[in-house]
Amino acid sequence: MPKATEPVTIAITSGASCPDALVDEVLLKVASYFEGCRPVEEALKPFREEAAHSGTT
Repeated sequence: MPKATEPVTIAITSGASCPDALVDEVLLKVASYFEGCRPVEEALKPFREEAAHSGTT
């Protein structure tokens, strides 16, 4: 993959019939292509915090 000079945003969506484990594998595979990528848990933290504050967890 070419080196990005700016942060890259990638959206991954799935339907109800797609197992969460498969989505997780795709997410980790895509992240593996980028050197210095933040750990998945760190990247998800702001979204989990927002969900917790809005009561959607």
